[in-house]
Amino acid sequence: FDEAVRGIEKEIEFDLLDRCMTCAGTGATPGSVPVPCSACGGRGEIRSVRQTMLGQMVNVTACNRCNGEGRVVASPCSACRGEGRAQRHKKIRVTIPAGIDEGHQIRLSGEGEIGIRGGPAGNLYVAVHVTPHAVLRREGTEIYFDLQMSIVQAALGTRARIPTIEGDEDLEIRPGTQPGTEIRLRSRGVPHLRRPGTRGDLHIMVRVNVPTKLSKRQRQLLEELAAESGETVLVGGIFDRMKDPLG
Repeated sequence: FDEAVRGIEKEIEFDLLDRCMTCAGTGATPGSVPVPCSACGGRGEIRSVRQTMLGQMVNVTACNRCNGEGRVVASPCSACRGEGRAQRHKKIRVTIPAGIDEGHQIRLSGEGEIGIRGGPAGNLYVAVHVTPHAVLRREGTEIYFDLQMSIVQAALGTRARIPTIEGDEDLEIRPGTQPGTEIRLRSRGVPHLRRPGTRGDLHIMVRVNVPTKLSKRQRQLLEELAAESGETVLVGGIFDRMKDPLG
């Protein structure tokens, strides 16, 4: 997650068909070279002409003997069997741009498998998979964090430790903060891939936890608060009401 947001350089390893080191990619035994195909005269194609009512029709097809290459290998290389390429293990370093996301691909031109007998190399596509963060949630360039707090902290205010891309930071929560409140930290999200220098936002989503169990003293304090506020509440715990038939 952090590497995808900040960007990084990674070394990757893979197997591919690369230029044969024995024949230097020609497919021919060292000391020999491919020769022009006698069937097509080195053109790589066969042309046939036939007469029709509308005139001459020319049909062009790839040469079957040289497979359209125009050359044939009379003495194939023993290492690559005339293909001009062999299996090789390769290591390269890949620059991962800041802001990349799950499922994105990085294209490296010319780093793919080489063509037969000196053909050009294709491209290498690196598929990116991002490990989720333990507590942060990403949606595009926006990052979301669920801040859990008690009803007392929401009512009186508090200082909370917030994880950010740059590290943990202290955030002041104002007294009277309501459940579901969203606190937005501008430009503290993920960098835009196509707009260098700009970033999304970090959204702090306030989740107020209501206790399911209270000590006797905690219940008493809350009942006093309710009385002070003029609020109607159930006085006493469930066990107290069970003991009192009129409760």
